[in-house]
Amino acid sequence: MTISGAIPVEGDLILVVDDDPDIARFIQMNLMVEGFRVQLASNGEIAMKMVYDHQPDLAVVDLMMPGVDGLQLTRWLRSNPTTSAMPIIMLTAKGLTVDKVIGLTAGADDFMVKPFDTMELVARIKSTLRRTKEVRESSPLTGLPGNTRIVSEMSMRSRAPRGVRGRPRGHRPIQDRQ
Repeated sequence: MTISGAIPVEGDLILVVDDDPDIARFIQMNLMVEGFRVQLASNGEIAMKMVYDHQPDLAVVDLMMPGVDGLQLTRWLRSNPTTSAMPIIMLTAKGLTVDKVIGLTAGADDFMVKPFDTMELVARIKSTLRRTKEVRESSPLTGLPGNTRIVSEMSMRSRAPRGVRGRPRGHRPIQDRQ
């Protein structure tokens, strides 16, 4: 199942994989309000196809589903070189520590227990995407900010008010310190 109607052109694409259509649509609505584009899959097999067709920026995956479950899907995504870096947040009704450890060991980046707070889910998605982008923008050789990060910093500083550009707040040139 996929979203009906228009999909926004901007915003990160989130794949929501859950066999409960009510939960999937509830997550979809909340993410779309936050500016995300959302694709829905009702099981692991459909999710695998959608990952290849749409290359989502992040997947929210239910642990317990018929057929290919969330653990199998996560292991498959991690074992595939084209999807191994895609962030995965796992959802489950199982709240035991051992279930969380199994999900995280399978390759999930984060884990939430149902019922969950949608504000927390959105915050975790934004945080995970931010960290993933920071890692992708870093130089693989040095780990320091790479070209895209430097360009965005320069752009941000060029939009700063006159007199604030290029200097940290409270910093004065040496000749002004007398």
